[in-house]
Amino acid sequence: MGIIKYFNLQMIPWCFHLMGSSASCMQLQPEPAEPEPPVLPTIKLIKSDGFVKIYHRPIHVSRLMVEFPRHLVCRADSFYIGQKIPALPEDEQLQLGQKYFLLPKHFFQSVLSFVTIATFASSPPEQSSLISKDSRNAFLKKAAACQPFDIEKTPSGCLRIRVSDEFISQLLEEGEIGDEEEK
Repeated sequence: MGIIKYFNLQMIPWCFHLMGSSASCMQLQPEPAEPEPPVLPTIKLIKSDGFVKIYHRPIHVSRLMVEFPRHLVCRADSFYIGQKIPALPEDEQLQLGQKYFLLPKHFFQSVLSFVTIATFASSPPEQSSLISKDSRNAFLKKAAACQPFDIEKTPSGCLRIRVSDEFISQLLEEGEIGDEEEK
C-alpha cells in the first residue's frame, strides 16, 4: 500500500510489462480532494488596540463613528510618509474585500512620520508588562520582514514613501487578543 500511495502522490506514468513483449501503461492519479468552499469577501477593520472586526456586508463609516466616537476610519493603503492620513467621510461605505484601519483622531491631525509609525508598535500600558523583550524583538523582526515601505513615483515625477498596509497591520495586530465578528 505504501508504494501505491507514493505513486499516487507523484502522479508518475508507470509502465507494466505483461506477457513478454506487450506493454501496458497507466497513469496513477491522486485521490480526488474535497472541493474547498468558496471564500466570500469580507471587510477587515483593524482597530488601534489590535482587535480585528470582520464584516460580511458593507457598512457605513457613520455607524462606526457612533460606535467609536473618538476614532476615524481610513483605507489600509493610504499611509504615505510626509502626508496626512486621509480619513474616510462619514457617508462612505466600507467595501467587501478591503482592509481598513480604525485609529484615534489624533493620528489624522498631522503628517505621517516614522515617529508616528513607531507609536503604532508601542503596546498599551496594561499589556506592556506582559510582553517580554525577546517577544518584542521577535515581533519587530517579523514586521520588518514584510517590506514595510515602497517608494512610488507620482504622476508629477516626485517620489513618495508608502507604508505598506501589511506592515501597519502587523504593528497594530501585535497585541491582538482575539477576533470580533459582525454579521
